[in-house]
Amino acid sequence: MTDDARHDGASIAYDASILALRHVRPIAALIFSFLASDAALAHAAEPLAKASIVDGTPATPAQFPYLAVLKQRGETICGGSLITPDRVLTAAHCIEDMVVGDTVTVGPAAVRKVLHFAQDPRLQEQVDAGRSRDDVLPYDAAILQLDAPVTDVAPIRLAGAADVPLYDAGRPLVTVGYGSIDRQGNGADVLRFAEVQARSDGECVSLLTPLRAQTSYVGPAMICTTDPDGAAPYRSACYGDSGSPLLATTPDGTLVQVGIDDWGVACGFRDGDPENYVEVPAIAGFALSPNLVVRPEPRGRPQLTGTPKVGRKLRCSKSRFNSPQPDRVRRGFFLVAGTSSRLLVSGTGSYRLPRALRGRRVGCFVLAHSKGGEIVVTSRTTKRVR
Repeated sequence: MTDDARHDGASIAYDASILALRHVRPIAALIFSFLASDAALAHAAEPLAKASIVDGTPATPAQFPYLAVLKQRGETICGGSLITPDRVLTAAHCIEDMVVGDTVTVGPAAVRKVLHFAQDPRLQEQVDAGRSRDDVLPYDAAILQLDAPVTDVAPIRLAGAADVPLYDAGRPLVTVGYGSIDRQGNGADVLRFAEVQARSDGECVSLLTPLRAQTSYVGPAMICTTDPDGAAPYRSACYGDSGSPLLATTPDGTLVQVGIDDWGVACGFRDGDPENYVEVPAIAGFALSPNLVVRPEPRGRPQLTGTPKVGRKLRCSKSRFNSPQPDRVRRGFFLVAGTSSRLLVSGTGSYRLPRALRGRRVGCFVLAHSKGGEIVVTSRTTKRVR
């Protein structure tokens, strides 16, 4: 028997309770405690209600040809929208577990690989200033740069400052996506849309206050919506809809994207609790910038070497990166604990194994940082300590 054990997933996902709020579940098998904390907004699991997005109407990809689908291991994790022939806009938390070369489907049949990832630099600035990624943060927007343009689909137009009246309180909007209809699973694999109603920032805060989520709503950068008639079944985006577009109708009858599905508490099942979106005019400058700052792109995974024996050292190799180089890289080691993990040490490429780890599995990671985002890459193998 070998001391090594392989595990899936090139990067580490965040705490499951937060991802539930953001409607995407973790993909990687390991969860770092230094990237996760207790969720201030987490709620106990509630009884699931069947509804017949939630209470949405089935649609075909041809009706929303600019809609993009992000999948991993065959499972829908998020949505997105084609905003230029070679750019897909989504929520930044959707790309945490994605790597260069992953595929995106746009419209009925256009499949493209991702060349680069970039997130709104203001999001990373908040993390660098000490905010936890477990928090719901404004400017949660990211771009997937595609390896080839999509030429048979017209991109959706992004709303600008002049379009803000389109989502004034009480205005009808359309939410669309492949997400869950009943809070089970990440997605239903059936495209649905629903008409929802925009609410004012003050109304959003009031609606979220009984759910202890009001402090996560940032009016200048977010939009919230509710079911139009306020009666069950409540129309809402849900798990798997993160990153999908919120649409408004212009006076000439065309659709424009005004929001990016971002987070919610219970998909409307808490008496019609609101769904919350990134406000597109707040991030349009980033999304359409000709000079994106891309997230670091590792060339392979770090190698875990050394004898896995108490008193001996394990070493984590340095990683190489595509240009541009990250501005900060740190290595560390983690303890595998079932389907999660615990940080052992960070900021070093070697680790002397203590007696307390005998019989436990240890792996290593590299965390790379730039203004375009961070990525955690784990060693392909772990070692059991003797």
